[in-house]
Amino acid sequence: MWQQSPETEQPVLTTAKNRRPTPPTQIKIGGVIYAVELVREVPGAGDGFGFYGRTCDPTAQQRGSCEVNNHIYLEAGRPLIQEQTTLLHEIQHAILGIDKSAEKTTCHHFIYELSPKLLELLQDNPGLYRYLTATESK
Repeated sequence: MWQQSPETEQPVLTTAKNRRPTPPTQIKIGGVIYAVELVREVPGAGDGFGFYGRTCDPTAQQRGSCEVNNHIYLEAGRPLIQEQTTLLHEIQHAILGIDKSAEKTTCHHFIYELSPKLLELLQDNPGLYRYLTATESK
């Protein structure tokens, strides 16, 4: 059955047989719309921490690590909790910017900078919250 996704107005496939939640196809992050795509293989993904995704922003595109701009790739076929965690990880890269990913910072400074942006993200994307908190139906 196709259901309308309220935050993107795009259909989301759910069937009686497979009730696994799917990530939103678009997420608004700080005024920029990122496309979210499940792919078979994410080039260069897998950071040793169990995350299998990549965020492409203008900096990543300039560096040549991404061909497209404003895109989040997630490796398909991962367990739901790992897919959700990876999406949240990639969203934080998008919020802070890829160029800041390797910066040294204090924990408090990081939280101070991230908190209002996370709040805005959740307010702009109500379907994202539903996806991130969903569990698989049995």
